[in-house]
Parts: sequence; structure tokens; C-alpha cells
Amino acid sequence: MGSGEHLLLTFMSIDREHDVLGFDVPVLAAEFVHAVCKACERLLADLLSLDDHYAADPFVRHFSGQLAALARRRKVTLSRSSTGHDGEMAGATSRIGDGRELTFSYEMSLTPGFVGYHGEPTFDWHALLLPGQILAETDGHHIALGGRFPIFTVVSILRRVREVLNHTEAGRARFACRGRLPGLMLHVDCNDGLTRLEIGPEPALVVDTTLDAAIDVLLSLSRLIIDDIHRQNSDIKLNVRFDDIDNDVRELQAWFEDVRRENKYFERPEAYVHSHAGLRPHEVDPQEPSFGWPLKDVRAVYPSRKWVWAQSSIHFSAVNVVDDMVLVPSLHGLVALDASTGREIWAIEQLDNTKLASFTVAGPYVVLANERGQRALVDRVTGRMSTSSAASSPILISAAHFATQDLVVVADYRSNLMGIRPDGETAWTYERGQGTAVGAAFPGPVVSTLSQPGVLSAFDPLKGDVLWRVRLGAAGHMGPFEHEGRLTP
Repeated sequence: MGSGEHLLLTFMSIDREHDVLGFDVPVLAAEFVHAVCKACERLLADLLSLDDHYAADPFVRHFSGQLAALARRRKVTLSRSSTGHDGEMAGATSRIGDGRELTFSYEMSLTPGFVGYHGEPTFDWHALLLPGQILAETDGHHIALGGRFPIFTVVSILRRVREVLNHTEAGRARFACRGRLPGLMLHVDCNDGLTRLEIGPEPALVVDTTLDAAIDVLLSLSRLIIDDIHRQNSDIKLNVRFDDIDNDVRELQAWFEDVRRENKYFERPEAYVHSHAGLRPHEVDPQEPSFGWPLKDVRAVYPSRKWVWAQSSIHFSAVNVVDDMVLVPSLHGLVALDASTGREIWAIEQLDNTKLASFTVAGPYVVLANERGQRALVDRVTGRMSTSSAASSPILISAAHFATQDLVVVADYRSNLMGIRPDGETAWTYERGQGTAVGAAFPGPVVSTLSQPGVLSAFDPLKGDVLWRVRLGAAGHMGPFEHEGRLTP
């Protein structure tokens, strides 16, 4: 079989512990293929023995055909496998405890599976299993924080931080987080602001510190490791499991900042309302439909074709009618048509040589985003486009134009916000969105967003500052909606 005779396999338990039972175990490729084929044949035979009607099922037939094709292959060609390591990563972060310095350090070895990862398969844990350890050290004593694979320790650290933040946001001054987590030996006890960390197995390393310092050092450690992994191989961002961990770190960092921030808005809300009293988004006046006769006298209506505009691959679900204009998106770009005649007013095929991904309307402007997340404002009347240098998610959900400040505020799918001037200048950005956005509302002098984790937030449209944030305790699905000065998720 030449140079590709072995595969390196990782075996993991399927329970919540995710224990690594075997790592980079060399297996003959031919034997592996033979074993998989035998297991699939047994599965298929058991299925058909239950009910012969399965033989006519399209999925079963496709599965049987793929199995037969695999079994007919006489040779498996693979690249050379290696059990050696291609380098190492290391880092550290410190915080001051009760007169002592607490330092977390880590080291990880780069594996061939990580170095050679280029995005397939996207849900694979194997590429993230970098052997190493995380150590806690104080007063010359050090102890291991977790097991053999630091990435599992990071996942459990984030779960522990989430537990602590839940207690903190609920206003509890005394609590303990001591439940066992996979790959982590860390207990947190909080008593009226004094926080005790117990690290490692008995006898544990005990450090007294403040709650803010404890959360900060744990999140800093997680951020350091995730950034270091990404720096060694940027393609690892294509791995969905890595991306989920990265997003968890960002969400918890934003949550931590919100929890410890002094909320001046609640202390003096009248000051904010007074300074933003005249701030209102541009609203398009709905046009009353015209009809030549009283509707009560109409018995039947026979519509006739007034005009036709043809284009291939029109995204009909996204067609938008604004005033006397029809905005038609397709695979070829965005076209603005005169609603009464069907005449093409303007058309935009690309933004900065990149295909358009989404659009939304904000008063006199159309906001565009390309597949790289770059934004642009288009004058609805003239079609003149001003491109912004900033970029974020390519999927826009809503936007509003605050005419008195000549500012367009845009909300995207990642719960991020951006303020853009008509000339394309970026006034401000907010990129600490928490989860997928459900929707955005612009009730007067605030911008409100609702994210899928159930976080309702309000922002200052002029600066992008967070005014307040409420966790609803359940996932959000629709909204937010404004009614008589109140927001309803």
C-alpha cells in the first residue's frame, strides 16, 4: 500500500465526559476500511431483517450502493501519517490574589492533524486535540488544572464561568460552584465578595481573591489559548467546534463586562431622555391605496398585467416595495424598479468586486452588505453608493436612519451594530453581540435588539453605548416590539 498504509484514529467516549480513550492510534488503512464495511453490512442486514420494505427506501438503497462501491475498491490511497509533533505553543496569564500572585500557564504540542487541517470535516474534534497541560502556580507551588488535552479544560472553564456569572447577575452574594466538570478540577466559593479558588485534586491549591479578578483570569486564559490556536492555523476557524468555543469566550467576556459595569443609565434615565428627546428614526409614511369606487359596491376585480420585468434567479421572498419603488434582489445583484412602470432606475451587481449577500432599507437609503460583510449606503433616488471601510456579518436584519444626526444604524445577524454616515464613514461599531439576532427595533431615542439566547439589549444610537441589558431566561424567537413606550420580546 506504499506510504499511506496507516490511519491515525482518536477514540472518545460518547457520554458527557468526552473522555479520550485513545489518541493518534495507528491503524492499517485496509483493515479500517474492511472493519467499517463489515459493520455497515451487519447494520444493513439487521435493518432488512426487521422489514423487507426497507429495501425500497431511497436512503437505504443509496446507502447500499455506496457500501457496494466501497467494498469493490481494491486500494486505498492516503498521505503519509506521522506520530511526531510539529511544534509547540505556550503562554501564561497572572492575577494578584491575597497578597500572592496566581499564574496560569499552558503548553501544547502541535499535531499533524492540527497542522494539516484545512476545514474538513468541520465538526471534527481530532484537529483540536493538542496534547499538553494547564498549570496553576502560586508561591512556588504548581498543580495541573485539568487533563491531557487543554481544549477540554477550556470548555469546562467556560461552563464554570457561566455558572458564576449566573449567580452574580442574580444578585447572590454567597454561592458555591463545586460540581464536577469534564477535564477540570476547579471549585469556586464566593462569600460577600471574597472568592476562594480551589485548584486541582486534594490537597488542592487554595487562593483567595476578588470575584472580578477570578473571572478575569479564567476568561483571559481561555482567550489566550483560543487565540494562540487560531494563530498557529487560521483554517481552524472553519472547524465548527472551535468556532463555538471562540463564540462562547466572546459572549462570556461581553457578559462579564456588562455585569461589572456601573450602569449610569438607571441612575439618571431622565438625563439621557432629555439629551436625546428629539432623536427619532426616519419613518416612511404608508400610502393609502387608491380605488375608484367604494369597496362596498365592488363585487369582483379582474386584474390585468401592467408591466413585466424579467430576471433569472430572483429572490422573491426578499423583494421589497418602498414608496413608489420595488427593490428586486437576485443572483445578479440588486435592481430598483419604478413601481408604476417597471422601469429600471438603478442596478448594483457587486460591492467592492464581491457579490451582494443582503440588503435592508433605512429611510432614504438602502444598506447593502457583500459576502465579506462590507457595508455600503445607496441613495434610493439616485442610486449613488458610498462604501464603508468597516465590515461585520454579511447578513443584515434591520436598519434605521436618524435624520437629525444624518446617521444610519445597522443591525446584523450576529447581534452586532454599526453607525454609518451618508458618505460611508463609520461613526461607531458594536461587535460584542451575544448570539444570533432575532430582530431589532428603533423605538425613539434607543436601538433595541433581541438575540436568540434571550438577551434584550438597548443602545445609544449616537455612540453605540449599551444602555441596559436584560436576560429573559428563555430563548427569543420574535421581536422586539414597541408599544406605548414599552418593549415586548
